[in-house]
Amino acid sequence: MNEETNPFEPQKQTDNKVNLKIAGYNLAAMLMYGLLFVGAMGNDGFILFGLAFLAHAFVCLILAVVQRKWVWVLSSLLIVIIGFSTCANLFHLDMR
Repeated sequence: MNEETNPFEPQKQTDNKVNLKIAGYNLAAMLMYGLLFVGAMGNDGFILFGLAFLAHAFVCLILAVVQRKWVWVLSSLLIVIIGFSTCANLFHLDMR
């Protein structure tokens, strides 16, 4: 049977919770491989960390197209912004 939805009913909160979980899991994964590369390798791990977060952001963009959800695009942007700022802040160019 077709159930008609009432347009005046409030939207379900489950979609928002799922979106927050997706973004949270992506940030947790970025934290894990960031700690793995940079923590284990020191300053030499920044190149691998940079490549990993760019690959992660690319996968998020592919999932955004496949699943047709904007939360994947936003997760990709968060990963790029946080990853780039982390690398830029921790990488020091000694110009003496």
